[in-house]
Amino acid sequence: MEITGILILVVLVLILFLQVKKRKTAVPRPREVNDFFAEKRAHIKNKIARIERPLFIHNETTGLIQGKYTASDDLSKVPRTVQIAWRLYEGNKLAEARSFTIRPDRYLIPLEASAINGITTELAKEQGVPIQETLTELSKALARTDCVISHYNYFRHTIIGADYVRLGYDNPLNKMQSFDMMEEAALLLKLESNSFHSVIHAILAGENFSNRHDAAENVAVIAKAFFQLKKAYPGKP
Repeated sequence: MEITGILILVVLVLILFLQVKKRKTAVPRPREVNDFFAEKRAHIKNKIARIERPLFIHNETTGLIQGKYTASDDLSKVPRTVQIAWRLYEGNKLAEARSFTIRPDRYLIPLEASAINGITTELAKEQGVPIQETLTELSKALARTDCVISHYNYFRHTIIGADYVRLGYDNPLNKMQSFDMMEEAALLLKLESNSFHSVIHAILAGENFSNRHDAAENVAVIAKAFFQLKKAYPGKP
């Protein structure tokens, strides 16, 4: 009799355990998933509405970041900026537009990078300016903005941050509010692809723009797309 009671108790405990485990591993229902993304999109729209002094940044580089989730101070894995451009707005009014080619200092621009962005080591040495001068001007623009906007923030911020770190400074972008035209805009638009051209084409449908890897041209397109996005998806400041 005692053995029978113990067996019943064991069975009851096992059933209870399986029910608890099932609840923990339950797949969210479609409505729960839809509610989650609807909330995320509402947050993005409100975030866009609060941006009053956006600073758009784009850069061309010597290559790609090595590894996943690489920090800006892991300098051996982070490429260098060879061209950077930014556009600062006060509301919808352009306040500043700058573009710099960076003069190489004890490094060469790989041929494969030059084939993409058109900037060779020789050209950069002839037409470029020192990275310290460029970052000094960028820091002034950062002091005037309330949000840094680019496409693929992790890539841009890590590489530009590494440029600061190489000069002995902290990465100022780590402390800035940011908006990512890759991740956040693509989510708002419900796009399957968040590539540069997918996002820009989705926002600026029917408009022609250059496919060149030129930081000044690309940052102008990103700014135009952002303001169109802000107009099409009004949020609450």
